[in-house]
Amino acid sequence: MKFLFSLFIIVLMSNECRNSKVAPTTNYEDNIEETLEKVEPQDNITFEYTAISRGTYNRTVITHSTILVKKGRNSKAISKACSKDDWSKLMNLLNAINLKNISKLEAPTQARLYDGAAIAQLTITKENAVFETNSFDHGKPPKEIEALVIKILSLSENIE
Repeated sequence: MKFLFSLFIIVLMSNECRNSKVAPTTNYEDNIEETLEKVEPQDNITFEYTAISRGTYNRTVITHSTILVKKGRNSKAISKACSKDDWSKLMNLLNAINLKNISKLEAPTQARLYDGAAIAQLTITKENAVFETNSFDHGKPPKEIEALVIKILSLSENIE
């Protein structure tokens, strides 16, 4: 009898689950991706900087024509045009870096390991090749990419 009752409850619950409709949720991450699909990056170069902790979420994506900044997990991305001067400075800083070695760079500090700093990462996409750093403390990148990270952060802070 217990078996039949349990079987009846399982069947009833599975039908209820099948019939219920879930309200669609908004995926704000798609906001950045949709915008990037509309942009044709010059020389196929894209810079992406993320800084994440329990209470912080910052994502900056820069192409030759657009700077996208998302300052919260549930916020929409804010965009502005990337000036030719800013893009030129980014290209000069990029040319000073050996992209093949950025995955081997070591972080100068370890505060992110005990929630002392947000976990940051820089990803550079160039002609379908993705170059990604190891994680480092937000605001304290390895010296080899420090100037580039400072420039990316300064561009992202000027967006409102």
